[in-house]
Amino acid sequence: MGIYSVFKSLWIFSVTCCLVPVILAWYPFVSVVRRVWLNLLRWQYPALAFSPTNTVRSIADTARNPGILHIVLKVQGEAWDAEAVKKKMFEHVLERRNKDHTLAFPFMKRSLTRRWGHYAWADDASNFDIDNHVIFSQEGYRGRPITDANVQLFLSEQSSKFLPLNLPPWQITVVPIYQAQRAHSSFTDTPTPTMDHYYILLRFHHLLLSDMPNIRICDLLLVESGKAAAAAAAARVTDEKEDEDVQDLPFSNLITTPMSIQELYSRITVAITNRWNEFIYRHDPLESPDGFKVRVKELPQLLSLLLIAGVCVLSDFWRGYHAIREHPSEKFKFFMSLVRREVRRRNLSWEIVGDCVLDAIDPIAITRRTIRGFFWLLGQAIVIVPFAIVRECMAIRCCLFLGHCGYPNTIIGFLFEFIPLVFAALREVFEALWLIVNAPKCLFESLMAGGGGKNTHGIQAATICGRKVISWSEVVERQCVKEGAKKFGASEAEVSLTMLAAAIRDALEGFSDAPVPKVVDISARSVHQDCLLGRMSRCYGVDGVICMPLPLGGGGKEHVVAMRRTLQEARRKNIALYTITAFETRRTVMTNVFTWMWIKLLTNYLSKKFCITVTDTVEDTRRRYRTLWGHHVSDMIYFRPPMANTSLSLTIQKFGTHIRVGVIADAELAPCHADIARSWTNYMQQFSRRESRTSRKHQQPEVSQRIY
Repeated sequence: MGIYSVFKSLWIFSVTCCLVPVILAWYPFVSVVRRVWLNLLRWQYPALAFSPTNTVRSIADTARNPGILHIVLKVQGEAWDAEAVKKKMFEHVLERRNKDHTLAFPFMKRSLTRRWGHYAWADDASNFDIDNHVIFSQEGYRGRPITDANVQLFLSEQSSKFLPLNLPPWQITVVPIYQAQRAHSSFTDTPTPTMDHYYILLRFHHLLLSDMPNIRICDLLLVESGKAAAAAAAARVTDEKEDEDVQDLPFSNLITTPMSIQELYSRITVAITNRWNEFIYRHDPLESPDGFKVRVKELPQLLSLLLIAGVCVLSDFWRGYHAIREHPSEKFKFFMSLVRREVRRRNLSWEIVGDCVLDAIDPIAITRRTIRGFFWLLGQAIVIVPFAIVRECMAIRCCLFLGHCGYPNTIIGFLFEFIPLVFAALREVFEALWLIVNAPKCLFESLMAGGGGKNTHGIQAATICGRKVISWSEVVERQCVKEGAKKFGASEAEVSLTMLAAAIRDALEGFSDAPVPKVVDISARSVHQDCLLGRMSRCYGVDGVICMPLPLGGGGKEHVVAMRRTLQEARRKNIALYTITAFETRRTVMTNVFTWMWIKLLTNYLSKKFCITVTDTVEDTRRRYRTLWGHHVSDMIYFRPPMANTSLSLTIQKFGTHIRVGVIADAELAPCHADIARSWTNYMQQFSRRESRTSRKHQQPEVSQRIY
């Protein structure tokens, strides 16, 4: 790092520190104005329930690009009839009740509207008709039965239709797969669904998750998670742990855990806890082996008891602070009850305090304690000190000749153990401080600094119509990808992302006549699978965002090496952006500091620059998922909805033993979305075949040598 870069970091950090007081002063003003405005809207429209959600996505939503999530499930078994699915939806979601008998998910039956830029839920639950939301697709697709060959086209056509504005913003489409060999005898004939599998398409507005914190995506999908068989799960987790490294989660865990600080903190807390327990054992009559409620006679013993009792009172008061009502008098009564409890337990009284004070000033007692202290010092000087010196010398010998200290209770042992740990912890502290100082510069370079127009491409100039089309690739076995990636010194994630970059390059070449750049700017983040199909909260199942220049190429070895280098650089520079966006996902602080207009302008600019977004799913290998009626979920594809000017969203979907790519794009980009999925499959298959041929070439000389 050069001197210019250091001075630039310090200058931008200084400017940021100067802006902090302005931001802190601006926060209460924005919060008050927003609350007043919402109260005015509630007064003006009393029949509407205005959404309290104030996130970047809710602000960036437009009529042409709403935040509609798409999830496709592939389920093994015969498709249930529509009435049974509707009954499960009523029991599990629509009519689910809390303990106070109120609806658990009240907005599932209410339509969503906007008033003066704010979302609101209309009070029209009485007009709810589940037939408009749970659709059992009986008809074919363009006069033909729906099979695995054309199910993508059918679901893409369903996704391209807007959700009706006068209905609650969610819809489930069940698509049974018909037998491909059976032809229609007439248009009205209904083919018999196979006993093999069927698809479920779920579309819903993101505010259903934000305004109802207790609902999960698995509730809408009518899916529950279960544990895998113990032996199979243990074997699979062990195999994956052997190959797991940081690059297997390319958009997660950017911040390394400070191991030395944790180790130092752990050792200090253990030492303090041991000393405190020893102190309690010696001075607390409740823990004394001599009996219960030993009478206190000396002032040091009284002070020790008061210290122990005070710590017990404060710890219990802290644990029960939030369980008591907010009124200060109630908390004070609770505190005094704890004090009286400790006084009774330890048999303390004013009489004992007076006796201890008199004992402290009694000449005979003072003489007795002085003589006892003199003999104690004499014993220390004659026996303990020489023995301690010998142990210190032996500890020095162990440290010099053996490289470790076998005398941990000595001063040398303490220094030998803690000095390297303290220096390592200080190093981690300085590294963290430098990350904080360098964060504003990295944030500015990641978001604002551009390549002078060199990274522009045809998709950025496309006009967005708002309708979404989806597509997905064929499955590729993850084990084959891992074996081929090992030979390149890369990881599974790096190889799959490299082939995705090659597919994007092919799509850009066929999309428009604009020149294809060497790199394209993308935004990326990770989503945990248990957040989609399990009970993990969305706040903790969605990681922070990183922005990176994605190198385009042909998917060869040089391209993989360039992708690995780019990922490492992006992980190093995007720590600040990753941390801020992850914190914003959990707490929504930035949207409460800045005004709606600022966030809108910034989001439009960034979504135009990073109009391609990539999502990586973090799989939970310990779980198996099935529907509420017992059918096994064999595959899932998550489509993260584009936001603002974002027109192309790609998902690297890992599920079980295979991996695939899901694409959701604006309809104006078609058929670019299908080309990306198809090209990614071709590149991955070529990669697997190339590596298998290389393996056979390396094995061929060994075989010939054994023959001759």
